[in-house]
Amino acid sequence: MIAAARAADGGWARPFGFEVAGLGNPWDVGIPYPMRYQPPQPARSARTWQKRARPEVGGRGPNARADWFYYQRAYPLAAVPVGARQQALAQAEKIAEVSGRNKAGSNSPWTLMGPTGFDSRVEPTWGRMSGRVRSMAIDPTNSSRLLLGTATGGVWLSTNTGASWTPLTDNQPSLAIGAVAIDPSNPNIFYAGTGEANGTYYSSGILKSTNSGASWNVLGASVFNRGAISGIAVSPVNGNVVVVCARNGKHLPGATTGDSVGGIYRSTDGGTSWTQTANNYCTDLAVVPTDFSVMYHTATGVGENGGLYKSTDAGTTWSRVTGAVGGADIARLAIGLSNQGTRVWIGGKIGGQVVIQRSTDSGNTWSEPLLTDIPGSVDEASYQLYCESQCDYDNAVAVNPFDVNDVYLGGVGAFRTRDGGFPFTQFGANNAGGGPLHVDHHLVLFDRRNNGVV
Repeated sequence: MIAAARAADGGWARPFGFEVAGLGNPWDVGIPYPMRYQPPQPARSARTWQKRARPEVGGRGPNARADWFYYQRAYPLAAVPVGARQQALAQAEKIAEVSGRNKAGSNSPWTLMGPTGFDSRVEPTWGRMSGRVRSMAIDPTNSSRLLLGTATGGVWLSTNTGASWTPLTDNQPSLAIGAVAIDPSNPNIFYAGTGEANGTYYSSGILKSTNSGASWNVLGASVFNRGAISGIAVSPVNGNVVVVCARNGKHLPGATTGDSVGGIYRSTDGGTSWTQTANNYCTDLAVVPTDFSVMYHTATGVGENGGLYKSTDAGTTWSRVTGAVGGADIARLAIGLSNQGTRVWIGGKIGGQVVIQRSTDSGNTWSEPLLTDIPGSVDEASYQLYCESQCDYDNAVAVNPFDVNDVYLGGVGAFRTRDGGFPFTQFGANNAGGGPLHVDHHLVLFDRRNNGVV
């Protein structure tokens, strides 16, 4: 059906008279993110993309793509109505042709395309592609069990180290997942934070399962409504203590829904109730693996108070980390911690610069920040520009739990140092090439039971 519509003279039919406040007619190709079908463009080589300009409003890039994606689903409003997904699911089940039918069966007009991925038309660096992974948790008692959170594809579980996957949340209020966690004291308990902090959809609350994802309850629906979840941490000593990092959710000009959500939220009853212990837009949360009482988060949206914050009482109180970069221009800082918490690395964007900084004494003192101007185009890969202009979109910093000197930076490209300092060596491609991995790295996770597994 879609192929036939695209092949038809004139493309998609264009309705008239529709307009969204602040954005105009979504079918007008002159606006930043038009809905009207446009013919496919010729495949571009990696060389074409290597000079990709820094994305601006109305241009290319992940933010523009996210706005376009959200625009389609919110239209003609500035925000997707609460419960829209659940209503759509209920309506679909009432359609005889849909209910109880194999959508990709022998009599279906549809062809199954995933979730096995597809081959990109951009060569040689983009290669095989699939949905975007935003978060992952490894069962601390069984490394074969992996819990995966995807940008708009829900939560998935593998029990065989990733050889196969089972979707767990197809019928839940939101498929946009910003963070997942497994209770270390009871690995049958899963948490999933709906609403992706650097993506497209808002939060419908925290999903909790007590039976390994067979069923779910929605927690904090009113607390996190229209926000987005950046991180979840569960105490290994007391599973009722849950800490959540949240920020405002996605909406279009003219809407303010979800703007009041943000900061650190703490529960002492397994998510039944929540207390806000930090009021900001939290973009990253990191906990010292061997000491849950010590944790860090990145705060934005609070003017000159933006930056890195630390708690020594499991998220009950927070204080600004002196010596670490901060201020109103902080866009996002990813945090990497060593196993004992002595090494703290941060990386991200401040103003028009990529910043990398480290502490070797648990955050008490800090190195001079490595600041690199973000150029209009990036011609060569470099660790100084590891996340280029997309630090608020794809940004990950991680320290090997078995070796404090082994540090990873993931952004548009991926880089690694093995001596605890500069320089870093590239091992993942960016748009200028340089490695076997697809561009845009959102997560670096170590298996803490098996040295060498990343």
